[in-house]
Amino acid sequence: MIPGNAGARIGQGLEKAKAAIERELGWQTVLAMEEVFDANGTLARETSGEVMLVARLYAALQRLNPTLAPEAIAAGVDELTRDRSASRVR
Repeated sequence: MIPGNAGARIGQGLEKAKAAIERELGWQTVLAMEEVFDANGTLARETSGEVMLVARLYAALQRLNPTLAPEAIAAGVDELTRDRSASRVR
């Protein structure tokens, strides 16, 4: 067991180190503890149940596939985000 505030200080130190590594990798991070939910919110999602950031996925697919028609990009988003929870494994 870590006494007093030491645990919180260690956690903050780890978070800062992690953030520094992410910046070095060129990653964009968001502290979403107080996330605003709507299309223009923190992560552009309506609820915390939306685990895929669809707007960002769509933009990434467009960036990676600039010659594809918007319909093809949309089909890719649909395929990547479809619910597979009822899928059977054989």
